[in-house]
Amino acid sequence: MKTILTTFAIGGLRLCSATARAQCCPLASGDDGKPTANPSRVSLFQVPLKCPAAPQIGCGSRAKPILLELERDSNITEAWLNGAGTVLAVVGAESSTRESRVKTVQSLLEK
Repeated sequence: MKTILTTFAIGGLRLCSATARAQCCPLASGDDGKPTANPSRVSLFQVPLKCPAAPQIGCGSRAKPILLELERDSNITEAWLNGAGTVLAVVGAESSTRESRVKTVQSLLEK
């Protein structure tokens, strides 16, 4: 299964710390009130997780086990699938590398 990796680079986005994330939401606000994240820790993958019965949406029964397994991995802190089931976003732990995230996602998608 072919995956395409693109580093997520949206200016002004920064992930909140583990403490802040536990208290609020996945995205924190910067001093100016805009959400912020560390782009070097976010990777996007093109994935084939569309619903066979309704191809305009993602397949929850196929995506849920993958997302749960990714979030159990020590290299990954968060995993998200877009509504169409075509893009998987993975937020790496502070100690993770782009290569470790790619290997983790590829191994799960090949199962």
